Amino acid sequence: MSHRIVPARALPRADLRSPQLPLAYSLLALACAWPLAAAAQSSTRDPVDLDRLQIEAHRGAATEGSDSYTADVARSSTKLELSLRETPQSVVVVTRQQIVDRNLQSLQDVTDTVAGFNSPTWDTERTYINARGFEVDYYRIDGIPTDYTGDVQQNMAIYDPVEIIRGANGLTTGAGSPAASIDLVRKHADSDVFTGRVDLSAGRWDRYRGTVDLQSPLNAAGNVRGRVVASYEDKQSFRDYYSKQSSLFYGIVDADFSDATRGYIGVNKQRNDGRGTTWGGVPAYFSDGSRTDFARSDAFTPRWARGVADTTNAFAGLTHRFDNGAQLHVEYSHQRFEADWKSVLFGYFDYPDRQTGLGLATNFGGRYPALTAQNSWMPTSACR
Repeated sequence: MSHRIVPARALPRADLRSPQLPLAYSLLALACAWPLAAAAQSSTRDPVDLDRLQIEAHRGAATEGSDSYTADVARSSTKLELSLRETPQSVVVVTRQQIVDRNLQSLQDVTDTVAGFNSPTWDTERTYINARGFEVDYYRIDGIPTDYTGDVQQNMAIYDPVEIIRGANGLTTGAGSPAASIDLVRKHADSDVFTGRVDLSAGRWDRYRGTVDLQSPLNAAGNVRGRVVASYEDKQSFRDYYSKQSSLFYGIVDADFSDATRGYIGVNKQRNDGRGTTWGGVPAYFSDGSRTDFARSDAFTPRWARGVADTTNAFAGLTHRFDNGAQLHVEYSHQRFEADWKSVLFGYFDYPDRQTGLGLATNFGGRYPALTAQNSWMPTSACR
């Protein structure tokens, strides 16, 4: 028996000097080090400040700041915030942008821009607005009916939109007026940052006017805000002896008690002081039917004639919106109107004679004051 010893064959060894191995090791090391480098880079990067996100919305029927000649909603007709298309009456909304662009300074200026309206002027102080052949005798401020006399020429510096309903507003106010109803909506303090506006103007017959409108938050949270409007005007006239100074102050504080409840309180005071005021106009015809030839500047009034009208209005309101969309609004208003006239009343007895001038006589001359006061409160509720 024979044995043969066969030597074992060794396995082949890898050649460590191969040029591919260093490249593989380098790629493996780079892959392991990449997440660590990325993490280190992200940890040392400066924090990024995101841009401020500001959300703006218009409350109810307010048009200020919309830069628009039309309103999204109106509530004068039905007490509901309906679009003009949904409102079942002819409604005209004169927005704040129209008031500014057209320089509408009084209520008469506003109604003169509305089709179908005219505002005949009886004399230097009294203006009555007509529509559809009838005198407009239904006026509201923030929805509250108010006593309006022609010698109260409202300054538009404190109002945002003016809502006008043509025809009888009988859906929520009874019989209404066949002419129209006019609702003046006050400005509110809606800005949570300090902002303001200054308007200066000059015109013919030495007419100068300045208005300052400022509003600001009153606390750090911005849920209590205040607004102040002041205006002054001094003007002469083409009429003999006539001049007029008008001043206005308006202040309001708005507060958000919660997301659903809002309240406000405010006061405004307006004073119109006219010198050389007239009572009535001049006759247009002589007794023979021919036209009179009085000069445009002629005024049948003495130099000492004067008409002073003071209007004060204090108001407060509270609004709550329920989860189902219903709304409850309560408002109180106190209005006081005081006038002091010193003038001469002329009565027309037939027509003046062209030759003698007879026919126009003094009916009364002297001083007569007037005082009216109105207290109103109005709870309203609406749901949609």
